[in-house]
Amino acid sequence: FCSQGKDRLFKERTDDIATLLERGAAVCLVDPRGIGESKLGDSHGRRSSATSISSTALMLGQPLLGQQLRDVQLALTWLREQPELKGRRFALWGESLSPPNPETALFRQPRDDDQALPAPSEPQAPLLALFTGLFEDDISAIYTAGGLTSWHSLLADYLVLTAHDSLIPGALTVGDIGGLIEPFRSDRRVRVEAAVDGWNRLAPDTPKREGPAKWLVD
Repeated sequence: FCSQGKDRLFKERTDDIATLLERGAAVCLVDPRGIGESKLGDSHGRRSSATSISSTALMLGQPLLGQQLRDVQLALTWLREQPELKGRRFALWGESLSPPNPETALFRQPRDDDQALPAPSEPQAPLLALFTGLFEDDISAIYTAGGLTSWHSLLADYLVLTAHDSLIPGALTVGDIGGLIEPFRSDRRVRVEAAVDGWNRLAPDTPKREGPAKWLVD
């Protein structure tokens, strides 16, 4: 799944999908609610429809990321029931195609002018991939690109440049994104590439994007 929708992932990552198919993988592209076909506009600014829906979900005690997680779990349940996939292992690919901001971007802008601010990150899909791995035991590999390096990085400055619907209240009281990787699991490969910080800049220690094929398929 992709933060910008499966159609855009198919368009911009055709070579990666083709490589997976050539190596014998079956590829299922999923749009959880609020992403792709069901999104309401492309903006994730403070006054956008996406932020309005996400904030309403939080008020009702149902973070949008949690609802999207259930959508992914339903898709996995359906895939497990397909005769041609019986006994197959499953891997997750979550990517955001939102380009990172350069170091030279003008971050010190008036806070009441969304249009003047640099672009926010949209790390929903990478987070979904990691969260799904916490709840589904038969995931053998996870690959993410374009996700947040940590929630802690959002606290580095008053300016936060990330999509509202990727936030979970109280998350840092339990742990950070690194804890979702579960490094103690020897039966699962996890690869995080091109991660960004709270200003949507490439994190200094993040590996560059190489693509999912060699991580998702033996």
